[in-house]
Amino acid sequence: MRPRSPALLVLFAAAAPLFAGGCGTTVSEEDCRAISNNIRETWKSETKDAPREGPMAEKAAGVIRSEGEKLAADFASECRNKLVGQEISGKELECLKGAKSLAELRACSKPR
Repeated sequence: MRPRSPALLVLFAAAAPLFAGGCGTTVSEEDCRAISNNIRETWKSETKDAPREGPMAEKAAGVIRSEGEKLAADFASECRNKLVGQEISGKELECLKGAKSLAELRACSKPR
């Protein structure tokens, strides 16, 4: 088993309470894909300001892109393995699917 990304652990830990005994919508594989895709797009958006010039720019861009793909793929896998079939409120599910920043993604899991 490969080590987990610290960002994934934070995101998954933040999202896990949402799925613990909620009521409303049952999480599907499609929900996991949609959230994972949103994580990927949010990551791209948040990292677009990374340096684009200099000797390390190309390598840094590759690492950033790779980490974003890994974060999204790891979340999708964890979601399919642990969350499909669990109940969540529709509001929280839509929050995770529609968040436009990493801060918004984290805020989706905060108690209201």
